[in-house]
Amino acid sequence: MARSWLSPFWINWADLNDDDPDPRLQPVDLQMPPEEAVTWVAEVLKSQPRWQILSIDPVAGTIHAVHITILWRFRDDVQIRFERRWANCRMYAHSQARLGKADFGKNAENLRELTDVVRQAWIKKRES
Repeated sequence: MARSWLSPFWINWADLNDDDPDPRLQPVDLQMPPEEAVTWVAEVLKSQPRWQILSIDPVAGTIHAVHITILWRFRDDVQIRFERRWANCRMYAHSQARLGKADFGKNAENLRELTDVVRQAWIKKRES
């Protein structure tokens, strides 16, 4: 479901979605199998400030991460899953605030940060 301009005032979550008009909120395609992508994305996130990895499951193709806000240190849960696409995979994610009924766009921003970091790291990986 695409977010409207009113969404930050009545929901506290965001998803990567194939139909989202914002390309930064669309799933990321990676040219590696899901089992490898889980480990690689977890390593990428470990190097980022305010991200913590709580669990990874390469067999299930999932990562449970937490994004911590700067000012109040609120924690948003970020569930990342990798779906096989032939020999490659596609990364989907869901970010949800632990507190409150509205996120004021913070969870969408978490996912934009996630996709930006993964896409930049993927470009560097291909170039090396």
